[in-house]
Amino acid sequence: RGVPYVVAKIATSLDGRIGCADRTSQWITKTAARQDAHRLRADSQAVLVGSGTALQDKPSLTVRLPEDPDMASQPLRVVLDTRGRVMEGPLLDTKLAKTLIFTSKELCSVEARDKWSACGVEHCEVPLADGAQRLDLLAVLRELARRGVMQLMVEGGAVLQGELLKANLVDELRVYLGATLLGSTAQPWAQTELTSTIGDAKFWKLRALRQLDDDVCLEYQRAGGSSEAS
Repeated sequence: RGVPYVVAKIATSLDGRIGCADRTSQWITKTAARQDAHRLRADSQAVLVGSGTALQDKPSLTVRLPEDPDMASQPLRVVLDTRGRVMEGPLLDTKLAKTLIFTSKELCSVEARDKWSACGVEHCEVPLADGAQRLDLLAVLRELARRGVMQLMVEGGAVLQGELLKANLVDELRVYLGATLLGSTAQPWAQTELTSTIGDAKFWKLRALRQLDDDVCLEYQRAGGSSEAS
């Protein structure tokens, strides 16, 4: 395909929630699961988030492991920011790691571009998806592959992950289930329509199941094809 191997990392409660009604989410999973996710970061050449996650969570997206606290080679931090909304936060601090922002020529402001340049953050323009006000995800992946990214970890948010799944661009799901239930008022992970009927649903192949203290990690690989009637 000329694109990286894409791993979507999802952390939810047992009832599929990613945050409470007040938008708090730290921490749904415990230390062992979070360290395991950091090892996935370390195994990836780049880590991707959307602008919403960058603004709300203000993640650093760096690898922090007890066995290697001063890890020298950090993955490239990648942000999709169509309109140039990310103007502050750890992702603009290039002393931590390099950051690449994908944006739109049509919708991004000059102010945002100037801010990124002043912070030493590279930005790359890609086309908008046909008939949409969002970036062409395949163009993003092809550019990352051109830059040598073999494995891309997608940290969030749920909308970006859903759009990648909808476009059949995710190769692996790494699902961390925290040992808690958050209930109906909490935020669900699924925010993108993926199928309207079970006959069209895509099913995944379970590669591994690992216990991480009280949490669980499920590793799924894309199986290809739709569900079969039974």
